[in-house]
Amino acid sequence: MKNRDKFQLGKDLEAFLADLSDVVVAGTEASSISIDLFTEHKRFDQIYRGSPHYRGKPWRDWAMINWGNYLIQPGQIWIFANLQNIPEDSFHDQGNYAIIESSDPNPDVEERRLSQILQPFLKETKTNSDGRPNKRRFYLVPVSFIHSPICMISDHGNPNQWAHLKLAPKSEWSKMFSNWLEQEHTREFPRDQPSEPA
Repeated sequence: MKNRDKFQLGKDLEAFLADLSDVVVAGTEASSISIDLFTEHKRFDQIYRGSPHYRGKPWRDWAMINWGNYLIQPGQIWIFANLQNIPEDSFHDQGNYAIIESSDPNPDVEERRLSQILQPFLKETKTNSDGRPNKRRFYLVPVSFIHSPICMISDHGNPNQWAHLKLAPKSEWSKMFSNWLEQEHTREFPRDQPSEPA
């Protein structure tokens, strides 16, 4: 593997994987269990990547994650884990998983009113003793939860470092514009003034 020294998972992800390994190997021979990591998954002809080092930098795709009960939220993929070889009585089912950060709609009403095309979200985080967000929160989700790709943008300039913007699919823009045109607006457009006779 080229540039192997640059393939660094990061402390937060390493800690999550260590905890996952403890859960998986509990009550079994640790030497017989392996968790293989992968950086790419193809689903419905769409390639999703989660890699600490791809084309010279970290590459973490976003995807809509289907949590069930009609809840579909954006999540950022960090890496994929193969748990096919874990014991059948393990806490987790055998299969392939994505390790993601999830996000929720920003509760700030003013933020949500700024745009229809760019919708504000906040990544879920762990908090310190003061209740302030300070660490990443990872989830292990089956790859079958991956619903569709989505474009997410870091909300630069926002004082909240966990803030992101979800770009609405281009296929929805024309409908949004039509809805906007049909709304009542308070803006007054100047009327044509009758021309004075020469």
